[in-house]
Amino acid sequence: MTTGTERKETDDQEVRKAQRGDPKAFASIVRRYLPLVVSVAYSMVGDTHVAEDMAQETFHKAYRRLGTLRDPKRIGAWLHGIARTTSIDWLRKRRGRPLTVTDLSRLPGEVASEDDPPDAAALREEEKGIVRKILFELPENHREVLILKHMRDLPYAEVASFLGTTVAAVESLLFRARAAFKEKLKRHGIGPTRPSE
Repeated sequence: MTTGTERKETDDQEVRKAQRGDPKAFASIVRRYLPLVVSVAYSMVGDTHVAEDMAQETFHKAYRRLGTLRDPKRIGAWLHGIARTTSIDWLRKRRGRPLTVTDLSRLPGEVASEDDPPDAAALREEEKGIVRKILFELPENHREVLILKHMRDLPYAEVASFLGTTVAAVESLLFRARAAFKEKLKRHGIGPTRPSE
């Protein structure tokens, strides 16, 4: 298993090779960061297919601007910024069209299980729909950190590196995001309830 420092060193080497024109090095960067970039775009646009398009556009922009990256060890934070800006541009072009139920129909990486009984599957789908709705009611920074940590199952250090912040800041943001998410779940009658006192 690689540490955050080893990963940054590898990123540094790959970025420098890519800046010198090595297409394999850039492909390595894309493979490493694609799931994270898709997650950031998804946290903003709420549609898996659009998020994948935003990721493709993000990497296209990154490739063209690679020479402007001054600190190759910060490639994750740099790509995060490009992904956010690209998604914001898409949202502006969309002119505020609200998210629809169809937009929230799939989360990245979800796979249906054929072994589930139909009634259990229907209940889970209903709860997933409520969870998706709640997720997109949260502020963008809360949504983003929850998706990176819980849907992508990233270690705190990797989330921090990608967001360009510290582990302590990620822990604090995640604490607030979880609290807000749990409160909204309670309002919808999902999750554990406390016994009345």
